[in-house]
Amino acid sequence: MAALSPLQHQPQPKPTGKQTAKYYQISTQTLWRWTKLDGFPQPLRRGSIVRYDIEAIDQWLAREA
Repeated sequence: MAALSPLQHQPQPKPTGKQTAKYYQISTQTLWRWTKLDGFPQPLRRGSIVRYDIEAIDQWLAREA
């Protein structure tokens, strides 16, 4: 069996706030407000870079529905 290259094991990058808001068809301000709600999955932060976990947000939305 052929070995997989390291690139094939790379996880997909998490979307930015703007990309996440576009995905859910909401404003970035609404996304920011969601982050203040109890139980909302907190964004992943590294310095000034902020990313969101779409799967975790989908699960949160399903619980809130």
